[in-house]
Amino acid sequence: MFQLALLEFLTTSLPLVRSLHDENYLFYADAWRLVAVFVIHVDDILMCSLPHFMKTSRVALEKRFGKVKHNMLPLVYTGIRHTRLPDGGIFLDQLLYLEKLKPMEISKHRLKDTTSPLTKEEHFDFRSLVCSMLWLCLTRIDMISEIIALQSHLVSPAISHAREANAVSYTHLRAHETKA
Repeated sequence: MFQLALLEFLTTSLPLVRSLHDENYLFYADAWRLVAVFVIHVDDILMCSLPHFMKTSRVALEKRFGKVKHNMLPLVYTGIRHTRLPDGGIFLDQLLYLEKLKPMEISKHRLKDTTSPLTKEEHFDFRSLVCSMLWLCLTRIDMISEIIALQSHLVSPAISHAREANAVSYTHLRAHETKA
């Protein structure tokens, strides 16, 4: 409900327009000049705008909803770290998010029968790991094919699929560690 109230406020009290492609992506353009971009995720707003619009928006938000937290770069938003590059660009990465992913735990005696279906608890863990890795595809294009292949087994995964999911998360985390 809060997200709906926030979106309503932003589009009626501020000159923000919802994107045709994603209602949680809002923007404000003055003629041909982009003034602001807001991205909404539940009760968080990622705001990128010209300084005067940022100040006006923040005052309006605080008047309506109370004190808001204000972060500057570098920051982490929805698991994506945003860092300013020396040339002024923004670098996005999800290494911190990747580091928090936990591999599935499967008892050693079950690992031998790779065709055995996962238990209810293992199935839940498998879905959680695969869906968490899907989020990584925003910044990790190199993982897409492996994760989509795993996604095709979400309905009835076997031990082999769980082992593969663990291997994918482990391999990509280690690849990041060796680059650092």
